[in-house]
Amino acid sequence: MVNEWKQIAYKKLDADADTITLGATTAKTANNSFDFSSATGWSQTGTDVDIDDVTNKRLDWSIPNSINQDDAVSYDIGVSNISDNAWMLRFKIDINSFSQNTTANAKKLMIGISDADHATTADANQTAIGMQFMTVDNGTNVIRSRDSENSTWLDGSGTNLAHTLTQEILWCEIKRISTTSYAVSLFSDSNYTDLIEVQHEIMNAITGLRYIKIQINTTGVAPDGTFTGWIDDLEFWNGTNTVVEGGFEPHDMMKLVMWKPTGSNVELFINEDYGGSVIRRTSTDGGTDSTGGSGNWINIGSDDEYIEYLFLDFPNQEKLYIGHTVDTNGLGSSNATGRREQVTKNENQSDRIISLTLKTSTGNYNGAIVTLYGANRPTITHANGNTLVEVQGDTI
Repeated sequence: MVNEWKQIAYKKLDADADTITLGATTAKTANNSFDFSSATGWSQTGTDVDIDDVTNKRLDWSIPNSINQDDAVSYDIGVSNISDNAWMLRFKIDINSFSQNTTANAKKLMIGISDADHATTADANQTAIGMQFMTVDNGTNVIRSRDSENSTWLDGSGTNLAHTLTQEILWCEIKRISTTSYAVSLFSDSNYTDLIEVQHEIMNAITGLRYIKIQINTTGVAPDGTFTGWIDDLEFWNGTNTVVEGGFEPHDMMKLVMWKPTGSNVELFINEDYGGSVIRRTSTDGGTDSTGGSGNWINIGSDDEYIEYLFLDFPNQEKLYIGHTVDTNGLGSSNATGRREQVTKNENQSDRIISLTLKTSTGNYNGAIVTLYGANRPTITHANGNTLVEVQGDTI
């Protein structure tokens, strides 16, 4: 049975305003937040990974030029206190001194969630999800996703990101999306809105995670070079993979219909400024296509009076937006209407759309009318021999 379109939100403005929000959200409070003004609850092995809760109030790490270094710290979230399908870990990392390792083995920094505490070395068997920062003698300096299931975390599964390891400041996010998937993301700002890169991974349905863990490793031949830095503003959310709540119920398909006054423009933000980076293709009055991106928002248009936008928001897929705008282009039958067509791709595969914010940098929205509709792909049940098979969409 096909799910019918239904109205999700409606607003009519009778006063001057430069912002319209459909599905306002609020920030979720993290279950655990660490500014490292205290080391309470943290346990450690060695001193090369150490919480400075007196002077700088941060977690310092330094990977020495000696072998078999496995210093680590861990924080116990507790038995069965970490969800097996949804959680998120965020932190700021400052790689403040870095030079290439040129000897036969690597320097590695591991950050994530494990079922084993600080006493378990990175090359020992454990179940974990996280990130690895590594400099190798062959000139490879990588940041990669890293997961393991009852095997060495150090050499587990994962993918090298295109963004390479260097001296810089990053804001990192490790997000468990489902029982069998997770993502690691790099951002260039503390609001986690300016996305540098995201890497999605498929894994086994691992369970039993318990500890936040930061660990260094050197093995084999002593490395050289420098690889030091610190971590701060570490936050952990359990049972969710989004930092906002409220808003409207996510839908596979949504249609935004808007009439607005001339002289105002529309910049559309997903989930109140966080929705992933976008790339768009635009055609105006049948002219040559132009392409461009605008960070995490969509530049819809200025003098257009009627706007219709379709959002395709299928779970765990990049989002597609298709837009049409029309304006009168002057009074009288001699003036053909102006038009714009725009198609946009949003690389965010993790977060469902629960809020839309329209902003204008000129004029105002007095008199504007906005309606949002939603529908979901149908679920079809059909007979396959003696077995009933349930599928989504049109795949049977």
